[in-house]
Amino acid sequence: GNMSLELVKVGLARVVDWSSQICAAAPQLRAAERAAKERRLRLWKDYVPPNHGGDMVEFQGKVVEVVSGDTLVVSENGVERRFSLASLRCPRMGKEPEPYANESKEYLRKILIGKKVQVVPEYKRTAPAGTGGQERVFATIMSSGKNAGEAMVSEGLAVVSRQGQSEERSVHFETLLEVEEVARSAKKGVHAAGDAPRASV
Repeated sequence: GNMSLELVKVGLARVVDWSSQICAAAPQLRAAERAAKERRLRLWKDYVPPNHGGDMVEFQGKVVEVVSGDTLVVSENGVERRFSLASLRCPRMGKEPEPYANESKEYLRKILIGKKVQVVPEYKRTAPAGTGGQERVFATIMSSGKNAGEAMVSEGLAVVSRQGQSEERSVHFETLLEVEEVARSAKKGVHAAGDAPRASV
């Protein structure tokens, strides 16, 4: 059998991104790692699950605002909550938007605004103190059975965040990497050669 998989299953090894991306068994390794974490085996004996608290429960709501290509606001029974797409980074908005920032935001708005979505909170992060220290909730957003994050990556309007080994990531991480590689090969969006489109005023 696969000894790497067996070691991960019993909490005696961690999955590392740089090699898992070229490993055919990556999905099985990630699943085994999640199971070992949940059971707090060996390396994970002090593991604290990210999905804790009433605000991390899966729910359905309506998208009422798109802030950027990877951040949106969902309303549930009149209560609005802000989410960022798990394990993704889109070009940043701001006074001087990064290349493809407007295209990224507009595409997410096009596919989600006003739509009923399934929100699956995955983990939280708090920004460094120097940047305001605001807590962000990262989630998978599903619309009509489709993952909005995958859609953004497939259009070359988002890239997959290469997070630290101790950090949580989307349960769809491997799929996102595969979709990103296809977009990169097709030179779509941020992967295109030549000059990026000028930001519209």
